[in-house]
Amino acid sequence: MISVTGASSGSTYNWTSIPGCAIPNTTTASSQNFDFVSCGAGSYPFAITVIDSLTSCVYNLNTSVNVVPNVVLAVTPDTTFCEGGTAVLYASGANTYLWSTTETTDTINVTGLTSAGSPYQYIVAGAVGTCTDTDTIGVTVNPIPVTGPISGPLNICENDTSTYYSVTPFGGNYTWSVTGGTIYTGQNTDSILVHWTGPGLGSITVVDTNTFGCAGVPQSISVTINPAPIAPTVFGSISVCEGATNTYFVNPNAGSLYYWGVTGGSYAVGQIGTVNSFVWGPAGAGSLTVYEVNAAGCFGPVTTYNVTINPRPLPVNVTGSSTVCDSINELYTVFANPGSLYTWSTVNSLSTYINATTDTLSVLWAPGTTGTLTVFETNVYGCLSDTTTYNVTVNTRPIASILPDSASVCGNTAFQLTASANAGTMHWISDGNGVFSDTLTLNPTYTPAIADSGYYHLTMILSNPPCADDTATMTLYVSPAPVFSLAATQASICWGQSDTLTATGNGSTISWTPGGDTTTTLIVNPTSTTTYTATVTNTIGCVSQDSITVVVIPPGIPDAGPDLSFCVGDTIILNGTQLNAGGILWTTSGDGVFDPANNVSPLSYLPGANDTTSGVVQIYLTTTGACVNLIDTLNIAIGQIPSIDAGADTTLTSGVGATVPLSPVATNAGGVIWTTSGSGTFSPSDTTLNATYTPSIGDFSLPEVYLTVTTTGGCVPAVDSLKLEFTPFVVPNVFTPYPASPGYNDYFEIKNLPPDSKLYIYNRWGELVYKSDSYRNNWDGYGLTSDTYWYVLATEQKEYHGWIQLLREEAK
Repeated sequence: MISVTGASSGSTYNWTSIPGCAIPNTTTASSQNFDFVSCGAGSYPFAITVIDSLTSCVYNLNTSVNVVPNVVLAVTPDTTFCEGGTAVLYASGANTYLWSTTETTDTINVTGLTSAGSPYQYIVAGAVGTCTDTDTIGVTVNPIPVTGPISGPLNICENDTSTYYSVTPFGGNYTWSVTGGTIYTGQNTDSILVHWTGPGLGSITVVDTNTFGCAGVPQSISVTINPAPIAPTVFGSISVCEGATNTYFVNPNAGSLYYWGVTGGSYAVGQIGTVNSFVWGPAGAGSLTVYEVNAAGCFGPVTTYNVTINPRPLPVNVTGSSTVCDSINELYTVFANPGSLYTWSTVNSLSTYINATTDTLSVLWAPGTTGTLTVFETNVYGCLSDTTTYNVTVNTRPIASILPDSASVCGNTAFQLTASANAGTMHWISDGNGVFSDTLTLNPTYTPAIADSGYYHLTMILSNPPCADDTATMTLYVSPAPVFSLAATQASICWGQSDTLTATGNGSTISWTPGGDTTTTLIVNPTSTTTYTATVTNTIGCVSQDSITVVVIPPGIPDAGPDLSFCVGDTIILNGTQLNAGGILWTTSGDGVFDPANNVSPLSYLPGANDTTSGVVQIYLTTTGACVNLIDTLNIAIGQIPSIDAGADTTLTSGVGATVPLSPVATNAGGVIWTTSGSGTFSPSDTTLNATYTPSIGDFSLPEVYLTVTTTGGCVPAVDSLKLEFTPFVVPNVFTPYPASPGYNDYFEIKNLPPDSKLYIYNRWGELVYKSDSYRNNWDGYGLTSDTYWYVLATEQKEYHGWIQLLREEAK
């Protein structure tokens, strides 16, 4: 197609030259397709005259068309490469190119192909004008080997010659390279043996090349070559004793373990450690070995430590007494070896002495059942024998004593002996005629015979074989006791009377109980039967006692009963009793009469006119028929009947904190007591006639409270009550805070509101706009506009709900 562009619409196109072989050979259009099928190869000119319709300008235009005989492409021959490689494909022989990859250059690069899709074909089309040619290039992609990661230790020790490293798959053609070591065997195989040299950081790299000549992705690892430890130095004794346990150690490196070996002995603790103990065997040569394994697991060289094992002496034999008495020196000896020392010790000894050659011990044993001595030998090598233990039976040497060493006792009076004995058995003997309570006990009593008088000896013999007996003796002086007798003038008396007691005999001093009198004649007036004892002492201090009993006949005891109070006109019932008498007799200080008689109980007493006028009368109860008759007095008060008026019922119109003054009217009463059905308080007290009542918080929740007054001190109590009611609080439903009416109705005020009441205010959307846990009538609606709000008011007794309207005028 040949086209003319740029002319105005409606312009004239005059094709002045068209080749004769072209079809069509005439046209007046601005564009025209021509067929050159009848034309041969060559160049064909075209000429066009254009007259622009707007400008009337004339344009003469010329062009030519080249016709070629054919198009023949030259392309890259088929190619082969490895996965991951790039192939360069090219074509020539045309003016334009179009590849099957949509690229339009004469050369393209092919990358990213896998062997799984091989072989591949790339088609290229070349064109010269309308003449075209196509060709196909074959591309083969060979696979590369896939090598697994290198397996083998990443931390090794220097001079390690037994470390293998391998890869997969088996049978590849592997090329290995190593830094920090050398390959012993395995090059070109899947496994190599490496000899690592000095410490530091080493590496291994391997590449597999398959039969196509394709090399795989190299695999590499880094290897830490750890330094090997040096031979450790052993510290410890090189000269030891057979059977001894000795400790050896090395100076440790952090993180290292130390492994020990022993010959000529055995482990006392274990095989591993920086410090170890060993039990040495028979005398001779022994040795220790130890090597270090550091924190990297590297083994160091072995250190050998030679030890001389010296012989131990045999246990020594002790000669000496094994059965002894305490506090007596005993000698103990052993056979002495030249150059040896002997070490002694004792248990339960008072003192010891060791001779200069240490083969003899002198012991003063302490009292006890068993003594022990031990001894061991230290030979010239410093080796210790086993300790020989020699047990000694230590018998306690008996020690007897009596305190005091002399005393006096009255005839036929038991004397308490106080003795002491450290061990053994004892028995008592006397050169007198008295008897011991027990001759085989430590502290018996000794009672002289009646005929004994003068000095006698009491002896305790203490035995504890095989030790010798010990004795202790005291001197006892026996004196006869005084003799006397008691007599009474009457021996039996009436209550309130007296009797005379007399003592006769050979005593030098006398003492009476009770009373403590010291005369031989004693006048007594007991109120009840009493036994009197006289204690008589002679000049030597011996004491005799005798007793006599004075019988007291008790009086008649009346009991008229407690004092009484009655009201005028009452009949008085008397209920008296008596003790120790045959009967009773009632009498009066007034003018009343007894009914039915004045010698019986119970009975009635009818007060007379004088009794009623005076308001008091005394009644007497006397016993009859007793040794002595007593009188009891009964006081009777006769009073007027009391009355009480609590006052009028009251309604309390103020809130908590208000008080109620009380003004009762009482007659014939000594006092009053106030009580309440509520929980309020009376002041100054509940026994004040004109008290003041303060209601409690709880009172305000009750429908009413009753205050009750009761008379006291009268012949009978009188009672009256008044009722106390409370005006309930009223919640207003409108208030006008500032500036609506400053000073008037500025706050949401609830009269008589109980204290600690809770108030919650909500707006019409249910949002809490005010809260108080103890409302004080001080909410002024701050920050709120005129509107209707809802309140929740909670007292201790009840919860109230309602609405409140807040009216507020804006300031002018």
